[in-house]
Amino acid sequence: MDIRTAVFKLDGEGFNVEVPSGRLRIGKGALSPMELMLVSIGGCTAMDVQSILSKMRYSFGMEVVVEGKRREEHPRIYTHITITYTVEGDVPQRAVERAVGLSLNRYCSATAMVSRVSDIEYVIILNGKEVKRGKKEPLADKG
Repeated sequence: MDIRTAVFKLDGEGFNVEVPSGRLRIGKGALSPMELMLVSIGGCTAMDVQSILSKMRYSFGMEVVVEGKRREEHPRIYTHITITYTVEGDVPQRAVERAVGLSLNRYCSATAMVSRVSDIEYVIILNGKEVKRGKKEPLADKG
């Protein structure tokens, strides 16, 4: 069982947060918890795709943009999230699609959790051209 601890210490109008891998600040004048949710999603899938394509020995540049739409009433959860992967380099389309698919459907814990309550759409742009658009299916119960 993997147990992680986050310690939140009130400091003015925000919190200093300590986790096993480092520190950050949330609250007024810093990241909001909901912004951190998007950061978690983007970081998780970006690191997966980078790792997979690097293991395939491709040389590439990549940018991942995560956009979220929240509902108006409380709790203001994300109802729709779009992840756009922009990849530049000599990488076959099938390799990028495979890496994104593996991330979204097997490896990325953040998208797996959030897909239970939010629609997640993805867009792949390869060398300036949109090559694929799709939707992540919610994680199935393993019950």
